[in-house]
Amino acid sequence: MDKYFKKHPNCRGRAGKCPGNVRHVTCKNTIARFDQNTKTKWAIFRHFGTHKHPWPKAKKPDKLAKKKLKAEIAKNPKEGAFLLKIGKPDAPKDPYDSVLKIHLSLANADRLHYHQRLILAELGIVPGKKGGMLDDELLLDMFKWNKAGLRVISACFMDDLEHFTFQTQWMADRIVARDINNNVYSQGLVSDVTYWFFLNGYLLSTSMYCKEIAQWVPFLKPEISKEEHDTLVCKIVDFSAAQREGFVAAYWEVFGICDKKIVLGKLQGCQGKLQGCHEHYCAQVTWVKKNRHIVMADKENTFQKMRLLLIKEPEEGNKSHEDKMDELRRRFPKARKWFDWWTMADVVAMLFPTRWAQVEDGPKGKGRPT
Repeated sequence: MDKYFKKHPNCRGRAGKCPGNVRHVTCKNTIARFDQNTKTKWAIFRHFGTHKHPWPKAKKPDKLAKKKLKAEIAKNPKEGAFLLKIGKPDAPKDPYDSVLKIHLSLANADRLHYHQRLILAELGIVPGKKGGMLDDELLLDMFKWNKAGLRVISACFMDDLEHFTFQTQWMADRIVARDINNNVYSQGLVSDVTYWFFLNGYLLSTSMYCKEIAQWVPFLKPEISKEEHDTLVCKIVDFSAAQREGFVAAYWEVFGICDKKIVLGKLQGCQGKLQGCHEHYCAQVTWVKKNRHIVMADKENTFQKMRLLLIKEPEEGNKSHEDKMDELRRRFPKARKWFDWWTMADVVAMLFPTRWAQVEDGPKGKGRPT
C-alpha cells in the first residue's frame, strides 16, 4: 500500500480534479480474501467483519447487474427508462419491481437510458450506433407485418413513384360489406394527406364511415368484383380538375377502362348520381346552417331547403340556377364566401344538375364534351 500511495498520491475523484490526497484507513477486526480462477479471470471475494467508514458508491452497473437488467428489459422492451425506474406493474396486483433493486447506479435516468439503448441493440430491437445492424431489417419487418395481418398490397421503388400501401383484411372487407337491406356502402369516401409523420414523404389515406364503430376507417385497395364497380365508383368525393384527372388514371389502373368520357360519365352522374359529392355537399350545408354567425336560428330550415333545391333535377317553370344563387346571396350575405366556393366552374359543372355538360354543348358529332 505504501508503494502505491507514493506512486499515486493524488485523489482521482471528481474526474481527476479533486485536490486531496489518497490515504489508507486501517480497519480492525476485518478479514478479506480473494480466490481467482486463472482460466476465466473471475474471482470470489470473501469478507468478514464490519467497516465503520462509508463505502464508495459504484457509478456503473457490474456485469452481473447488466445481465439482470437485460433480462428485465427483454420481458417488456417497450417500457421506457422512467417506467423501468419506478417499476410500474402491468396489472394492479403485480409487485413494483424497480431496476433500482438490481443496481443503485440505475437511479440515474440518463445512465439507465444509455444501458437500455445498448441492450435493445443487442436484442436486435433497435438499430445500433449510426444505423448499425439494420441490413435487411426493414424487409424482414414487412414480412412480420404481413403475418400479423397488415398486408403490403402495393409497393414501388421507381423514381418519383416510391410508395408502400398497407391494408388489413378487415379494411378490405368494409367497402364491399352489405347491410341488412343487402346494400353496399353509400356514404362517400374522403381522402386526406398528412406530412406530420414523415421527413421525406407523406401519408395518404382514403377513408369510409363505419357505422359499427361510429368512426372513419381507412381503406386502400379492396378486393371487389366487376358487378360492384359501377356502384362503388359513384361514392367518390372529388371536385377539382386535378382530382378528376387523377380519378381517370386510377380508374384505368384498377378497372382497365381508359375511355375518359366513360369514366367521367360515371363520376359526373351520366350513369349514376354523384352520391359522394352530394354527401359532402349536404354535410357542408348542415355545418353552415348551425353557425349562428352566418344563419340565424329562425332561418335555418329556409337555408337548408334553398341549398338542397340546387342539387335536385330541374323542372319546367322553376327558377334558373343564377336566380336561386342571387336570392341566397341576398338573404344570407354572410355566407357569400361559402357560396363562391361552391359556384366555382369545376364544382358547378360536377354537382348541380342545371350545370352539367349537355350533348348539345359539344362540337357536332363529338357527343358530350369532356
